[in-house]
Amino acid sequence: MRDPGGTPGSVVGVIQAIRTYLRRRAEATIALAAVAVGGVVLVLAWWLAGADGWRPGTFVPLLLLVLGALSVAGFLAAVVARLRRWSAEGALAAQ
Repeated sequence: MRDPGGTPGSVVGVIQAIRTYLRRRAEATIALAAVAVGGVVLVLAWWLAGADGWRPGTFVPLLLLVLGALSVAGFLAAVVARLRRWSAEGALAAQ
């Protein structure tokens, strides 16, 4: 592995490559979770609307959209905070 600022195969380069790999895996997990939340919102909307669909003038579709977006944003913020805390220098050095 290569570190852009270091020598090939250095410890710093290996740690940076591992961090990059873990960050990419976390991003894929976040994207998958966002898709899952979208699916849950769609199923919930179908269940709430029933066979007749939405009544004109109802605010429930907007409420579901906002709740879904807030859920994804909250999940994203929690995962990013946990990943930053978990991958901080102090946390890695203590292990």
